Amino acid sequence: MVSIVGSPEYLHVVTEAFGRESPQILNEDRHDLDFRRITISRHIHAGQTIAQLNDTLADRWGARISRIRRADEDQVAIPDFVVELGDRVRVVGPADSLEEISAFLGDSSKGLTDINPISLGLGMAVGVGLGELSIPMPGGGSFSLGAAAGVLIVALIMARVGRVGSLPTALPHSANTVLAEFGLLMFLAQAGTNAGGQIAGAFTGGAWWKILLLGAAVTLTVAVGVVLLMRRVLHMGATKTSGVLAGAQTQPAVLAFANTRTNTDPRVSLGYALVYPAAMIAKILVTHGLAVVA
Repeated sequence: MVSIVGSPEYLHVVTEAFGRESPQILNEDRHDLDFRRITISRHIHAGQTIAQLNDTLADRWGARISRIRRADEDQVAIPDFVVELGDRVRVVGPADSLEEISAFLGDSSKGLTDINPISLGLGMAVGVGLGELSIPMPGGGSFSLGAAAGVLIVALIMARVGRVGSLPTALPHSANTVLAEFGLLMFLAQAGTNAGGQIAGAFTGGAWWKILLLGAAVTLTVAVGVVLLMRRVLHMGATKTSGVLAGAQTQPAVLAFANTRTNTDPRVSLGYALVYPAAMIAKILVTHGLAVVA
């Protein structure tokens, strides 16, 4: 007897291929084999794949991870999935071994917000340094990526690596969300403070309405172009497209709006991170070219 999880149409196909549907519900018989949700909270496991964890669990207790829950997403535990601190995994194994398995994985709520200051500080320092590097341009002059783009590039690399030796390089999802929201508020506060003192001068000048119309035209053109390209040509979903649009305009405010409307769907952040560095470099190069022409 096997317990199968999947879409109804595929369950029907698998049932016919295996044999017949049994009236017995295996979930109700948990005397020998049981399952439990366990929080990954030990740093040693952050950055490991499901395949690595399953090898250890199978060798020591004859258990396996079948599901993963990160934030509000519940998904199948595929072998290449990289776990982070705070992930909740469903472990299936011998009933008398689940306590030991819980202790092995941690199962502490501290993993939801635990931040490694070494990896966070090192990543930010390297990112700021990368953003300050002067990159020469053809024809003279140079440009730099800026701190925001530099930190983002380093963060993408660290998140992909997962861990370096015993040092995890990815933040727990909950802590990452809090830091992202706080960073956005600080960005908007700083932008508003800088722009507030110049509003009066902008409205008293005679060219303010031309600047307003030009800004609206450029923003609308880029937005419509990105949406048409992503949706009609590349057939990308609307959720990820909203993140791509925010990244193409290098606008954290657009990203925050998209996250609010999609309940912080990870596809929004994925689309944003995919294009933000390239869009930032493109804007710098275009601005430099316009300055040279002028």
